[in-house]
Amino acid sequence: MHASEITAAVEESRQLSRFGEYRGAIELLEGVEQWCCYTTPLGSDALLELGMMYSASGRAEDASALFGRLMRSPVKRVRKVAEQMEFQKEAMAFLRVDERDSENEYAKLSQLRGVYTEKRYAQDAFLTLKPVSSLGEARMVLRSAAVRRSDAGAPQRIFQALALLEETPPEALLPKTIEGGGASEGGENLRMVRGEWLLGFIAQGGRLAFPAGSEQTFSERQILEQTSSDGGTHIKQAQRAAFGFERTMPGGGLLPATRTSGNAALISQKDGALALEMRGEQRTMGALPLPAATQTEQIVLLDRILMICKAAGGQITVWVRPNLEDASEQNNQL
Repeated sequence: MHASEITAAVEESRQLSRFGEYRGAIELLEGVEQWCCYTTPLGSDALLELGMMYSASGRAEDASALFGRLMRSPVKRVRKVAEQMEFQKEAMAFLRVDERDSENEYAKLSQLRGVYTEKRYAQDAFLTLKPVSSLGEARMVLRSAAVRRSDAGAPQRIFQALALLEETPPEALLPKTIEGGGASEGGENLRMVRGEWLLGFIAQGGRLAFPAGSEQTFSERQILEQTSSDGGTHIKQAQRAAFGFERTMPGGGLLPATRTSGNAALISQKDGALALEMRGEQRTMGALPLPAATQTEQIVLLDRILMICKAAGGQITVWVRPNLEDASEQNNQL
């Protein structure tokens, strides 16, 4: 009944694990765990993936509990792997191997496992040119393009993925705000945005560009907040969920890069959409100072590792976390 959801979660989790993003992979698999049965090929395969991700991220007890169930699976391949994983754990305990070393080995294995499977390689390399038809597939296509900074010879799949996102309701593309903490009050949206992002690619007017050296950083700041009380004005210092930003974008042609810094804010809209307002305070092109301006972009998609923004002129920028960049380079060296 939920076969398509389980299949999509397994495929996307495998891609995330190859990039070293175990937390995201675990969240995807836990989201479908309730529909997985260890007695069926699809369900047991998903549970095995989840157990491997638990092992890779150091959650040994959770992994052992899953492997214990899978050792009773009628699916021979799954049962064999679960038995091997449990035997390896017992052997390490007997030999008193440091668990941190074993976790590192699990992490390496999880990144290597998907490289030699023909089906997975074809999907990552876009050799199968079927239209992008699901949200999970769209994320995988955009994530691969941003991390590898290449369209892999199939730019149409990237545009299909972007078009699918535009047709998807915002609540399916943005993190859920925690109770009592809106985006402007330190909610999940702000936590997702903070930190460093590398520019994977730009899409505009039916064209793709993969410029190098572009990045943006969002950092939480402690600011002065002015309030009025009893007809008088006083200033109080407070930790507020405003944040600073610094963005470097390509100058185009032979022009140097443009660097802008200032304050930014997340704006939640009535339809559930999310906007990023960047109020520039300083802007330069190389050593040349430029007038600063305020720019507002729609956040099309936001999760721990991918942020896609759309500017008023239709330009779409796809940003990716630096840790995915590094993990991808390691995989490409195999």
